[in-house]
Amino acid sequence: MDASKSPEVVVETRGGVVVAIYSRTSNAQIVLLDWDEFEEDGRPGVYYPIDPISKMPLDTRRLVEAAIR
Repeated sequence: MDASKSPEVVVETRGGVVVAIYSRTSNAQIVLLDWDEFEEDGRPGVYYPIDPISKMPLDTRRLVEAAIR
């Protein structure tokens, strides 16, 4: 993926569920806020693990590339 066109962060979801988050920035921190969780148990959000964009699976990478063309 061309770094000049690559997004800073990619959030991958399937069926409305976050599967993975990828970032070009190694020290980025992501807080996932889920209103449903908050309303159920009062938990406002959680830090979500981040993988480097270089670890993104090929099928995900292809979809991202198609989206930024």
